[in-house]
Amino acid sequence: MCLAFDGLTCLVLIATAGLIASSAVPAASDTNLASCNSAAEASPEQQIATCTVLIQSGSYHGQDLARAYFSRAVGYLRKQETDNAIEDLNAGLALDPSNATALFNRAVGYESKDDLDRALKDYDAAIKLKPDYLKALTNRSAIYFEKNQFDQAIEDETHVIALNPADPVVLVMRGRSYAGKGDFALAVADFDQAVRLNELHFAPPSGSVLYYRGLALLALGEDDRAIGDFNRAVVLAPDNPLTFEGLGFAFLQQGQFDQALSDFEQALRLQPTLAGALYGRGLAKRKKGEGSSGDADISAATAIKPDVAEELARYGLL
Repeated sequence: MCLAFDGLTCLVLIATAGLIASSAVPAASDTNLASCNSAAEASPEQQIATCTVLIQSGSYHGQDLARAYFSRAVGYLRKQETDNAIEDLNAGLALDPSNATALFNRAVGYESKDDLDRALKDYDAAIKLKPDYLKALTNRSAIYFEKNQFDQAIEDETHVIALNPADPVVLVMRGRSYAGKGDFALAVADFDQAVRLNELHFAPPSGSVLYYRGLALLALGEDDRAIGDFNRAVVLAPDNPLTFEGLGFAFLQQGQFDQALSDFEQALRLQPTLAGALYGRGLAKRKKGEGSSGDADISAATAIKPDVAEELARYGLL
């Protein structure tokens, strides 16, 4: 669904804890129950097999049966068998419709299938049941971002930051949302705070925060700082094409068309269908007098991502 540093825009987290209470089965079945319930200690195959025995035994009803379905769904999610997971979550939620963890996991399943509307509905329901559900708030904000609903994304991200102010990842997410709505100074402030949090733990900033801060700095006209961030990001993530795309746009803005073209081409060697880099290469070619070739690149980029020009314009790159 996305290309990003550190899985930043692909936040799909499976909630596994507490799906089956230990009192749900007789003592003789404790080992099977533990395997069914424990994603950490059992392989997905063991978890699915053990939960299947419990489900088919006929000994469980109501919420106890629901929890067995929920745990088997986690096993399926761990194996990326999303349709089976959703089927089990549907069965469990029919028996226990107020289980916030199950609603969250079904949202994860829908999100992995790019069914964002259904995912959003389930995240909404989970958050209604648990207003401070950090994982659900974080994932919902990522969907709002994908839908360009930046104010809603910022609201969720601000909620998460208030509960967990030391999380640099959500600060980067909120920074991206601010940038999405054109509030680049606020975006840079969030990215700067994320860098400071990394430094407090004697860790280098992530490639993601440097990349996204670089884009925001470009939008603010601070080309040299942006190039510094992109170069540091290249060192941290040399195989991520987005860093080279960012450098390409920075040099394009500075009128260094040969260097811009070189960076766009490196981005496209790493990811041939990266629409932003393809569009940027087209712009660089046009600036060098290669109009027809540049037009072809821009047309190809638009075919891959119809809103690519709108997205680039949002960052002041066009």
